[in-house]
Amino acid sequence: MITFAKEDQKQNIIHIWQTSFPEDSQRFIDMYFSEKYRKEDTLVYTMENEVVSCLQMLPYGVTFYDNLCKMSYISGAATLPGYKNRGIMGQLLSQSFLEMRNRGDIFTTLIPQEPWLIQFYQKYGYTICFEYSLTPVSLDLDKVSSDSFSVLESDHTNIKPAYYFYNQYCKEQNLSIAKSFDDFKIIWKELNLFSGTILLCYESEKICGICFCSSSEEEVIIKDLIADSEIIKKQLIRFAMKKYPGKNLYLYEPVSDNKKAIPYGMGRILNVEKALQLYASFYASLDITIKVNDDRISENNGAFYLYKGNCIRKQNEYFDFEVDINLLTRLLFGYRIDDLSSDYHIFPQHHPYMSLMLD
Repeated sequence: MITFAKEDQKQNIIHIWQTSFPEDSQRFIDMYFSEKYRKEDTLVYTMENEVVSCLQMLPYGVTFYDNLCKMSYISGAATLPGYKNRGIMGQLLSQSFLEMRNRGDIFTTLIPQEPWLIQFYQKYGYTICFEYSLTPVSLDLDKVSSDSFSVLESDHTNIKPAYYFYNQYCKEQNLSIAKSFDDFKIIWKELNLFSGTILLCYESEKICGICFCSSSEEEVIIKDLIADSEIIKKQLIRFAMKKYPGKNLYLYEPVSDNKKAIPYGMGRILNVEKALQLYASFYASLDITIKVNDDRISENNGAFYLYKGNCIRKQNEYFDFEVDINLLTRLLFGYRIDDLSSDYHIFPQHHPYMSLMLD
């Protein structure tokens, strides 16, 4: 039986997490379940009054062609070992699609923890559409010093303006995951748990750059670096190198056309008609009919006519493209369009980006 989680089932859900994700430290699990977990975002599958599988639908936003749309990120999807290979997780995912659509989500995303899970989630309509680049960072520290800038670590006194700077940048990026202030505070707490930090660069007492550092024994991953200029970027990297002496630094950032891409997150459209309407409004010159096939959400099936900024359901048999939900998600997110047949090149290519998801 599938239901939303009850208060007295929290410890069972924590047990499933500990069993399924043994690489996660108890400090992280304690933080996650005190700060991020909510029973109203959690679906559980029970057998004989025992919780044997669960997933969480964490609410976020995604910038989608001049719109901030509701979406949910699937987290903690796991089944106890003795109950695997019974189709339980598939049932939970199918139910989650209904629940997420009912609360107004247009999209859902997730990050597969193992390569084999990519094919599993593809069966339920997800497709890889988020990627990043990871490059080693090095600087000559003596050549980037500047008295006009100062760098501080984020704390309780500056966490709110730090969020405002970060959020303003995210809102201006297309196809990027947006975070709430509460999400931002949890990111900060998670970094601090493991000797990481958020660095802020100031010029004339105004924040002009932000850098998220995740530290391990041998290396530091800069999980995001946002700066108003190249010199500010170098100031933040310089401070990180001095804070973590002797460690290798790597920069995690959005992909550009000349950088090697690493596939990362998967996405899925939950409400095709709304997604296509937003897309048609942005690309108002489109004049095409798309037939969509979705094995999991029947309301998404049909032919949709995109014309003069509108999306209209059509009953006729004519269509320019027939796609499944996986391909439609890829087309609307503009993911690696150049790798597809030239027929699809009317859909512009983009570089969707996802980071800082507590994965």
